[in-house]
Parts: sequence; C-alpha cells; structure tokens
Amino acid sequence: MLTLIQGSRYTSAKCIQCEKPARLTVEHVFPDGAGGCLTAHILCKVCNEHFGKNIDGPYLKQSVVELARNAYRIGGRRGVIPQPLGGPYKIAGPVGRSVIKLDTDFRPRIIPQVEDIEIMECGAISVTMVIDATDRKNIPTIVRSKFERFFKSERGLGLGWTQEEQERGILSTINKYMSAPDVETPIGVLSGTMEMKLDTVFLEAAKVAFELAAIEDGDVFINSTKAKHFRTLLGRVDKGRMESSMSFEEILKAFQAAPLPAGSQVFLGIQYLTGGKAYEHHVGILSGPHVIVSLFGYVYIFGDLRAYMGRSAIYTNNVVSGEVRYAKM
Repeated sequence: MLTLIQGSRYTSAKCIQCEKPARLTVEHVFPDGAGGCLTAHILCKVCNEHFGKNIDGPYLKQSVVELARNAYRIGGRRGVIPQPLGGPYKIAGPVGRSVIKLDTDFRPRIIPQVEDIEIMECGAISVTMVIDATDRKNIPTIVRSKFERFFKSERGLGLGWTQEEQERGILSTINKYMSAPDVETPIGVLSGTMEMKLDTVFLEAAKVAFELAAIEDGDVFINSTKAKHFRTLLGRVDKGRMESSMSFEEILKAFQAAPLPAGSQVFLGIQYLTGGKAYEHHVGILSGPHVIVSLFGYVYIFGDLRAYMGRSAIYTNNVVSGEVRYAKM
C-alpha cells in the first residue's frame, strides 16, 4: 500500500553530484515547475543550480511539458501557466491581416491593431482600429497615445490645430469606438507545430533516476561505480543537451536506458498504481537493480543502475494534488 509522505525524504552526508561535504540545499527530485513535490537534501548549491539550469529548466520549456502543465494548471514558482500554442497567428481580418493569440484557456484574443492616422480631403483626420472586445476599456488609452504621437509629427504639426481642436478630435474618436457594436470575427482553423527534444526530456528522467537511487540506497549507491558514471554524464549536460556529436540512441546507450511504450506491461502497472492517471503523475520505481522513471506518462528504464539487489520501492507524485506517496517492499 502506498503511504502519503511529506517533507524532505533524505539528507545525505555529502553532495551526491560533486561528492563534497558542502552545505546541502533542498532538491526537488521531480521538477517543482512540473508539479514535483518530492524533496531531499542531496545537492550543494552549485550542483543544484547546475541541474536547475541545464536539466530542469530546459525540460520545463519543452512544448509537450508546457502543454501538460497547462492541462493540469501547474503554474510553477512564478504561478504562470504556460500556453505553448498561444501564437501569435495571423488571419484575414476587417483591416488586412489581424493578429490573434490564445490565452491559457485556448480562447482567441485579437491583439490591438491601429492603422496610421489618415488626413481626409475635408481636413478631418481618422484612424481605423481593430481591438478585442475584452480590451474595450483600453480604447481611450490606445487612441490618445496614437493621436498624441501624431500631433507631434511633421504631418500633425502641419494641420495647425490648436490644443483644444486636438483634444476634441481625440475625444470624438474615443466616443466613436467606445460606442461601436461588437462584431464577431471568424478565425477559421489555426495551425501550429509542437517540438519535443527527446534527449532533453530523457535527461530529466536520468537525473530523477540518479537521485532516487541515492535516496533509496544511500552511500551504497552514492559510492558506487554506476553513480560515478552518472555524475560524469550529468555533469556534461549543457542547457538540456549532451555533446552535439551524440545521437539520442548513443545517449540512451551511455546511460544504459531504454524508453518504454504506453502499451508495455510497465506502463500498465503505472496506470494501476495511479488509478488510471499515469499522465497526471510522476512515478519512480526501484525494482531489483533497475530504476524506472515516468514523467507525465513518458517512461524510461535504467538498467542495472543500483549497486546491489536492494529492496523494491515505489514513489508516486500527483501533479494535481501535490501528494507524494511511497511504498517499500
């Protein structure tokens, strides 16, 4: 049975990455920006910052991760929910091409579009503006800013308008747009692309596997040859990537790891552990010498990582509720 756990899980005698007996900081094993709540005092400040900058940070910027964070409303430390498909998108609009963006709930919003001020034959001036209905309250500020810049330009000064005439022109235009009816703008189909760097996502899983083995097995793992090998590899990660000369297959081989498909028995087991919600969880399974890591349902197995045939253990981290559960067998 999985038991709810809270607080820091483990404190090592030295930093598990640089092996120095420095003051240890709190490390989120699963990245906190992706809903990770399992913590341990296992890294010094320098190594924690290295993992954050070069592994956690690039992972959180992956479109598929941002989409998962959007779906589960994970704002991270800053409380900002990402929108990887936000745009901008250009569509045919009332005035040429309109620009729209999608908010965090995928609702389209037209970005204010103000055409250059035109001087009519009668001496009057006019401006054409397209603005989202939700931005109607901003019309006075937008119009005033546009006209004030115009009146300071060579064309505006050429009109010879007094200050009172300029103000009347501004107020007249503001009233015109404030009283204009809303018009629904058809947007049709929006298309975009999403990119996932497999090596960046995998390296996050490798970091998690390394830390889980250290938490579960302590010095037996930390002092092992496998831990030394992982330290070397993880220390070489730069902004989510290994050396450009290494292919994804070569990176997997270096870590003795393999991806597991959604139809595998392991994934089905993770579904069982999470009540059918593998995609709402981060999961770590230590079984015999192997460590399995699942991040939002992307599963990797790290073969023969543990230094000995330790007892099996399971960690589940619900990214929605923040609950971390644990079982040792």
